[in-house]
Amino acid sequence: MMLRAKTRKRLIIVLAVSAACAVLVGGAFAVRLRIISHRAQEARSVGMAAYERGDWADAMSELSKFRRGHPSDPEVNFRIAEARLKQPLPGGRELGAALPLLRQVLAAQPDRLDAAHALLDIYGHGMNVEARALAEQVLQKHPDDVPALKALSIALLRLKQEKTALPVAEKWAKTAPDDLESHLTVLTLLQGLKEPPEQGLGYAETLRKAHPDDARYQLVMSVAYSMLQQPENALT
Repeated sequence: MMLRAKTRKRLIIVLAVSAACAVLVGGAFAVRLRIISHRAQEARSVGMAAYERGDWADAMSELSKFRRGHPSDPEVNFRIAEARLKQPLPGGRELGAALPLLRQVLAAQPDRLDAAHALLDIYGHGMNVEARALAEQVLQKHPDDVPALKALSIALLRLKQEKTALPVAEKWAKTAPDDLESHLTVLTLLQGLKEPPEQGLGYAETLRKAHPDDARYQLVMSVAYSMLQQPENALT
């Protein structure tokens, strides 16, 4: 049936109005998206600047605004996690808050050492299995990475795997000879393996002779004497 002229005209008007409304709504939506995007980028810039100057609270606040619309930005996630770790919470809750963010960063950028090191620090709070796995992963590509050597040594020690831990700790001590904790870890492992106390004493004596004016190595010597059950010599 042919539409009447008036009906046809009305239909054309309705369609034209609908199209105009769609264009207006679409344009308004596009403008709204641009505003949101601009504000998000502004929050990112402000948050990054706050992070650089050490304003951790402002950094978290601004970067979190950006993250709401961009949850996969590795750099933002890393900075939020780091800022959170800089502000301890009761019960160590900052560790739990930073953990998933750092895991997300490392999943997106597996070779990112700063994220791996931050995760290893968190895993050092009793997550020994996770620490061992991540440290071994890092050391496959970076065999002299000191934070990974440290994390693996301590994780293996806590897991009662002293025999496996000893060569790792010795490499840690060799790679970072000024790190007192590395030498004390070697002595602890020697004691745990029930090696002759003289072995630990010889290790400490070698260090003291190499650093005769450094009081830190006198402390290492004191620990070795304690293993020999010679406390009278510990501070001499």
